[in-house]
Amino acid sequence: MTELQKHGRLDCRDCFNSPDATIKPHPKWKLRNDPGSWGSRNPRIMVVGFSKGSTQSDIYQSGNFDDVAFGGQETRRNLTDILRRVKLLSPLETSDQKIKETEQEFYFTSLVRCSCARIDEKESLEKGREVYKTSGELMVKSFKEIPWIISNCTQKYLSSIPSSVDLVCLLGVTDPYIRQCRNLFRFLYPDGFKEIDAVTYRTKNFLCVHLTHPSKGNGTIKAWLNADTRNPSESSRKKASAIKREMAINSITTNGLARI
Repeated sequence: MTELQKHGRLDCRDCFNSPDATIKPHPKWKLRNDPGSWGSRNPRIMVVGFSKGSTQSDIYQSGNFDDVAFGGQETRRNLTDILRRVKLLSPLETSDQKIKETEQEFYFTSLVRCSCARIDEKESLEKGREVYKTSGELMVKSFKEIPWIISNCTQKYLSSIPSSVDLVCLLGVTDPYIRQCRNLFRFLYPDGFKEIDAVTYRTKNFLCVHLTHPSKGNGTIKAWLNADTRNPSESSRKKASAIKREMAINSITTNGLARI
């Protein structure tokens, strides 16, 4: 049976044509060589971000490896809340407990294993120096501006997901990002691919569900977690987040994938 990459740092420089640790694959992008994998090699559930943020990348360089994936106290706490909300963690479980080499059910990774950062033109102009960002709109812009980076990484690491996997949770719920990820998985797994709803699609062997991102910079995470679709006083924006949450919960539970 195919297995995922072993928990730990990965020896991969496929996108690097020089010995440098950081390269510019595009005039607006930087790529730092710091790939890794966390958790079980034959999991039931995969949790997939886009790339490391600056906090996670810095931990990779000088901290404890187990602290890298979705690292930072607030991000880890948010990830715990998200996974509990969709019935993948019990009230007594945390993401910290799962992002370990000894983990059996979960695997944590990203579409791009190395750290991506894109220049923020507006802030760079205001500050008179180059300012790079690692979250937000860059996730969608990457599919147009550095598609070969995404293609290299996903075809190498996500094109042979083992048969043990029933559920892939992709973190990010903006419509453009969902559309790009859906197209990516349709390309990687054309056999039996099917769209289910606005946040869910499936391949022949596993279900893909989009959940909100745990980044502390995610301004809609509270609405995704707590907004009530039946409350007439809720704003349309908050209700939109709540609807995507309810779709995710429904997909996970009706397919028998909830853990609690």
